[in-house]
Amino acid sequence: MFGILDIIVLILIRRRNCGRCGRAFWAAPPHSGRAVAVGRESYLCVCGHKYETGRREFAHLSREEKRKYLWSGLVAIPVVTTALAAIGGYFLRWHEPFWTMSVILGFLGLLSGLICSALLLVIRGLPVLASLRRTRRGEPALGGAATWQN
Repeated sequence: MFGILDIIVLILIRRRNCGRCGRAFWAAPPHSGRAVAVGRESYLCVCGHKYETGRREFAHLSREEKRKYLWSGLVAIPVVTTALAAIGGYFLRWHEPFWTMSVILGFLGLLSGLICSALLLVIRGLPVLASLRRTRRGEPALGGAATWQN
């Protein structure tokens, strides 16, 4: 669970100040990796200064980028957990024949892998839904000092 210090750090990471007027606004940390990050592309301060986030709206991704963002890793997780559980079940050697524990634990590994994949899909799906909702509505104003634009 998060401690009070962790929560304070999470809050401070998302607080930004405008480079021109010094007003504070809340934004996700800048994304600098090669992987696609879904989110607001930029924030626009009241004074007109634009803050780029390095993220992209889901509607602005290509078809291949959308597929890769949503489905990468979802098949690999159940395959890996099934294989590792089956190998572990074989080396347990609790029953005769030895492959029965391998099949039982392999099935349990498959179930746990499917649950992890479902959670991963939910974790990736929530920013996608927020992005689609944002791009559908247009450009609403944020509370505080900043607004966002595409």
